[in-house]
Formats: sequence, structure tokens, C-alpha cells
Amino acid sequence: MVIQEMWCPSREGGTTKILDLRRFELPEFKGYSLWAENYDNEDDNPVIIGEEEVIWDLIGNTKSLRILDAGCGTGRHAIPMAKQGTEIIAYDPSSEMSSKAKAL
Repeated sequence: MVIQEMWCPSREGGTTKILDLRRFELPEFKGYSLWAENYDNEDDNPVIIGEEEVIWDLIGNTKSLRILDAGCGTGRHAIPMAKQGTEIIAYDPSSEMSSKAKAL
């Protein structure tokens, strides 16, 4: 995985740069494995702040639907959808991320 810049929507409108590196490289999935413990913490993952403002409007009502959440991470979206009656299959290739989802 190579990351050079990452942007997210800001609460004030527009976008905010949250990561700016010349080059940051980790082996496949290693970054998410390392990030799993703090992934859902807004202080450690500023993407959540911008994403949460728009994600549920984009997803819409999923009650009674069958959904595959491929790359579900910690289950941050899959679990609320399941609670509202969505038949959901959630998968993440990072065992650390999926372990966090299973613990919830």
C-alpha cells in the first residue's frame, strides 16, 4: 500500500488534508493490521469525522436487503445495518480488523 495524500470532507464544508507524506509504504494489509486497535477512534482516524457526516445518507435504508460488506474493517457500518434488519455478510482480509468486528 502506498499512500501519498488523503483527504476527507470537513465539518465546515469543503475538504481537509489529513495526511501528506512523500511516500509511505507497508506490505499488503499490514497497515490495517497495525491500525485495527485504534481504527474507530476519531482522534486517531480523522477520516471517520468526515465520513460519518455523509455515509448513512449514501447508504440509505438497508432494512430487508442482503448486502456484502467487503473490506468491512471493524464492522463500523455492517453492525448498525444488521441491527436495523439487514442480512449482511461482512468480510475483511485483516484478521485484526475482523476480530474487532466479531468482538462487538
